[in-house]
Amino acid sequence: MIILSNSLPKTGSTLLAHYQEDILRELNIYHGQKRLVGKFGGRYIDIPTKKKLLQLFYLNLGRGSLVVKCHWRQDKLLNFALTLPHVKMTVCYRDPRDIILSMIDHGERTRKGLDPSGAFSECYEVSDLIPRAVDLMKQLEEWRSQKNVHLIRYEELVSDPAKAIEEMSTFLNLSIDSRIIEKIILKRESIKKGSHNFNKGTICRWRSEMSPQQQKECLSALKPYLVTFDYDLR
Repeated sequence: MIILSNSLPKTGSTLLAHYQEDILRELNIYHGQKRLVGKFGGRYIDIPTKKKLLQLFYLNLGRGSLVVKCHWRQDKLLNFALTLPHVKMTVCYRDPRDIILSMIDHGERTRKGLDPSGAFSECYEVSDLIPRAVDLMKQLEEWRSQKNVHLIRYEELVSDPAKAIEEMSTFLNLSIDSRIIEKIILKRESIKKGSHNFNKGTICRWRSEMSPQQQKECLSALKPYLVTFDYDLR
C-alpha cells in the first residue's frame, strides 16, 4: 500500500504522517520507509512527477508499504494513481482562518532562524494571506469527491486523536487495537512540542487573535468554504 499523506499546509500534516508511520510499525506491516527516506532525502515529495510516482510504485513493490508526506494539487496523473487499489490518500484540512494564523506564526519562527527550511518566511499579514487560503480551500474541494481519498478534520485530529486514527485505519483497511492507538498517541505527545512544524495545536484561534476587521475580510472571501466544511462564520 502507498499512503499519500496529502494535507493542506499547517494542518498537522507532520503529526499525521508520524501517526501513519507508527501504525505500520506497530502492526508489523512490511514497509519501505527507510528506503523511501534514503531515495528522496526524506518522506516529503514536493512535486508528483510521472518519474517519481513510478519510483514509488517500484519501491512499494519491492520494499512494502510507504507513507509519503505531500501537499499536492489534483491532476490527471494523481487521479489515475488513485484508481489503483493499493494507493490511498488522506487529506487533513482546517479552518482556513487558523491556517493563516499558523502560517504567520511559522514565518516568525523561520525569520528567527528556528526553521532552517525557510518555510513561510514571506508570511506576515492576515490580509495578504487570504488569497492563499482561498486557493487552498479550492484544492480541498477538488479532493473531496475523489475516489480513495479520506478527509481528516484537523480540529478532530487534535481534540480526539484516537477516533481520527481509528477512522483513518478503517479507511486504510487496517485493524488496529485501542491499546496500540493509545501507545501511538502518547509517543507523539511526548515529542511533538519540539517540532518546528507544530505550532500551538489549538482551534478557533481566529476568534481571539484576529481583529474584527480581519475577521470580516476573511468571512467575505472564505464564507462559501466555511459553509461547505461546516465551520462557524462568527
